Amino acid sequence: MLSIVASQWVNNATRLGFFLAPLLCLSGFSLFPKHVLGASPPPQEPPIKVEITLVNFTAVFVDSKGRRVTDIRADEVIVTDDGEEQKLSIFEPIGRSSDERVSVSDPGESEATNRADWNAAPQIVLVVLLPMHVENRHFAVREAVRYLQAPHHNGARIAVADVTGATLSFTSDSRKIADYARSLSKLPMPSTPWAESSRFRQAAVSFCDSMKTMTGRKSIVLFTDFYKPDNKYIYVTQPWDIYDLARETGVPVYPVDSRGVVPVIPGGDASTSDGSAAAVNANLLSRLAKLDEDQNALAYIASETGGTYVGGNDLSSPFDEVDRDAAASYELAYYKHALRRDGKFHQIKVTVKRPGLHVRVAGGYFAEGNPGTDGTFP
Repeated sequence: MLSIVASQWVNNATRLGFFLAPLLCLSGFSLFPKHVLGASPPPQEPPIKVEITLVNFTAVFVDSKGRRVTDIRADEVIVTDDGEEQKLSIFEPIGRSSDERVSVSDPGESEATNRADWNAAPQIVLVVLLPMHVENRHFAVREAVRYLQAPHHNGARIAVADVTGATLSFTSDSRKIADYARSLSKLPMPSTPWAESSRFRQAAVSFCDSMKTMTGRKSIVLFTDFYKPDNKYIYVTQPWDIYDLARETGVPVYPVDSRGVVPVIPGGDASTSDGSAAAVNANLLSRLAKLDEDQNALAYIASETGGTYVGGNDLSSPFDEVDRDAAASYELAYYKHALRRDGKFHQIKVTVKRPGLHVRVAGGYFAEGNPGTDGTFP
C-alpha cells in the first residue's frame, strides 16, 4: 500500500514540475535535484567500511591451591583488551556441555567457528625437542616417546619438531604416531648437541603457523636444558625463540627442564680436602644461580602464554598438565571493532569476580601486519 501511494505522489509531483521548472530555473532555484532535470548526478559518497575481528582464545580457571574450576559463569568474567573492557560473544567450556553459552551480540555477524565443531574438536599438541646435552636428551626423548605411544582421547592431533630434523606433521592417525615414536626412539644421539638441522627450524615455524587455523585446545610441550655452545658464532634455537612463536600463535607453552632435579650441595662437598664450608667453589655457586635463572625463565614463559611449568624429575608431568587443562578449558571470544592492522601486540587480561580465583590465559595477540616477530629464527 505504501509503495502505491508513493508512486502516485511522484507522478503528480513530476507533472507539476513540468509547469514550475521553467519559471523556477529562471530565478536560479530548482524544485528537484539536478539529475531530475537532466543534469549529471552528484558524486556518491563512498560507503563507510568497518572491519570486525573475532578475538578467540582459551582460558583455565584455578583456585588458590592450583585446582581447576569448571563451574565458572559468564557474568563472573571480565575481559579487557589493552585496558578496554570487552563484551563477550562466546563463553563456554570446550568439549563439555554447558548452559553458559553467550550468543553473538553483533547483528549481522556470524560466528567464525561453528560451536559444535569446536566442542567436538580434538586436542592439538606440538612437542618440541630443542638442542640438549646427550644425557638430558635421552630422558626427554624417552618421555616424548611414551606420550606418543599412549592412547589419546578424542583423536588428538599431534606433531613433533625434533632438533635432528625428524618431524611428525599434525596427525590423529594412531599408526603414523606409533611409527614415528619407534623411529624417534631409535635415532642416534647427535654427535654434538648443537648439530641442529635447518629442517627443525622450518618445521617449528610451519607447525606454529598452521595451528592458527586449527580449532580446539592447543598446547606446546617444550623440552630444553638451555644448552648453548661455547662458540658464540654458533647459534642454536633457544626457549625464547619458541616463546616468540607461541605468543604470535596464541598457544600456551608447557616447558620441561630435561635436567630434572640437579643435585648440588650449597654448603660444600664432604669429599673435598677439608670438608668445610670454605671448600665451596665459585663454580658450584654459579651453577646454582644459573639453574635458578633457567627455572624462572621457564616459569615466565608458561605464565605469559597461559601454560604451566612443573619442575622436578617427572618429565611426563607436562603431558598430564596438558590433558587436565584440556578437560577444564573455556573458550572465550569477543568482537574487536576497527582493529588496526599494525602488527602490534594487544594485551588481554581476564579477571574473575569470584574471590580466590585466577586465570591462566595467553597474555594477548598480535594484530595482522608486521608482527614483533617475523616467524623466523635469527
